Amino acid sequence: IAHSIDFLNSKDEPALAELLQKVSSDIQRKHKRIAAAASNLTLYTAFSVKRSQKKEMIEKLRASIFEVLDQYQDDEGEEVEQLFVSLYSDSTS
Repeated sequence: IAHSIDFLNSKDEPALAELLQKVSSDIQRKHKRIAAAASNLTLYTAFSVKRSQKKEMIEKLRASIFEVLDQYQDDEGEEVEQLFVSLYSDSTS
């Protein structure tokens, strides 16, 4: 189910850029509420990785995330959760 909304693998750069702008703006507007809610999960990390392993790492992250989402997604759930993941590098290579 969750794979049908896999913007992590989108090749439509304008649509992806628009999505990133909308979600990041929403997070920026609600940052205090997001940080204060004990039921939320906020993760940030920065780490080094070999370029030759980055593609494999991205595929493993994607598979792991969707495995969990598929396990817990429920059409009759009481809440709609939002997950935003952006693995990026500021380098141009």
